[in-house]
Amino acid sequence: MRGRDELADLAGSFNTMAQRVSESITELWAKDQQQQRFVADVAHDLRTPLASIVATVDNLASTDPELRGRASELLATQSRRLAKLVEDLMEISRFDAGSTDFRPEPIELPALVEDAIEVSAPDSAVRCTATGDTTVLADPRRVHTIVCNLLVNAVRYGTAPIEVSLEGRADEVVLRVSDAGPGIAEDLLPILFDRFVRGDHSRQETEGSGLGLSIARENTLVHGGTLTAHNDGGAVFTLTLPRRAEDASA
Repeated sequence: MRGRDELADLAGSFNTMAQRVSESITELWAKDQQQQRFVADVAHDLRTPLASIVATVDNLASTDPELRGRASELLATQSRRLAKLVEDLMEISRFDAGSTDFRPEPIELPALVEDAIEVSAPDSAVRCTATGDTTVLADPRRVHTIVCNLLVNAVRYGTAPIEVSLEGRADEVVLRVSDAGPGIAEDLLPILFDRFVRGDHSRQETEGSGLGLSIARENTLVHGGTLTAHNDGGAVFTLTLPRRAEDASA
């Protein structure tokens, strides 16, 4: 009997070990597939501005002043786009490596939102309202990035008026960004915060890199908060931040 019990325990341990090995292999395979897709998307997004820059440089040698002027404008636009893409990729790599720099301090969210509007949507009709205590202890740079990315998304894919509402609760503050546009396609909702997802389903050249909402979500998770999206007369993004955020990646 004792021998049978020992064999049963051994078999149970072996089965548990085999299950864990199987799960590890599946997880590694999934990460490998994700990494391959990420690299392919990066290569695609880098190719477009680089090709434009190379073609534009040739036009700068033209003796036609008008042609040189257009070439200079295009070069400046594509260079800024390339710089932003590289900056976003570096930020994503820091998230993946778990090496994010988290520096919380007291934030007055209405003031931060107003600054984000000036930076990311200066020419758009954006209204901001606040109720309750809307101060939080969080990383201002990261929260500012979240709000800017949500505003840019609303301006690019939505329709005015755009509204930002802040609601202070007991242990958290809720920030909503809504617009009056067509909303989010139902097939996009489950993958909206994935990397390189764009609202137009396009792999063609667009202004955005498809990383903004992914970076917004990563910055939210670092704070221990949540970021969700749904449709209600337009797209609505809801950011919930704990009153006192701590580095959730630590």
